[in-house]
Amino acid sequence: MSEMNIEEIKKIIKTELTTTSRTGPSFRKYVLQITKLYCPPKKTTEDRIEKLYQQLLQIQEQSEIRWQEWNKKWEENQRRWKENQKIINEILKRLDKMVISPMVDPRAKPVAEKLGIEIYTHSDEFIEKEEKNIEEISG
Repeated sequence: MSEMNIEEIKKIIKTELTTTSRTGPSFRKYVLQITKLYCPPKKTTEDRIEKLYQQLLQIQEQSEIRWQEWNKKWEENQRRWKENQKIINEILKRLDKMVISPMVDPRAKPVAEKLGIEIYTHSDEFIEKEEKNIEEISG
């Protein structure tokens, strides 16, 4: 008698299992009891799948809420950025025609005024005026 290899044994089991389970109810019951030891019942599997599905739905809902919140924050930041850019651009325009110096010759003031150049004798004057301008621009 020759030795059978594993593949041949598996083939015989599959063939005999199918045939025997159809004809012998007690054998079929025995096979089902064995499979119950290693495989969960259908209801348990369905319950697990349903639970996972519900968890996925919940995660999806939470993600959607977070996405909407981030979108609102993004839009608010974009609005603020545009406002700040407007203020910065206004200040930059004015900086081109400005002098801050404690020693400005009085004869230069009329010339500066004609050219649209602002003269400040101290940086605090400029800061105070700019704070008012920023309030006007942003308000």
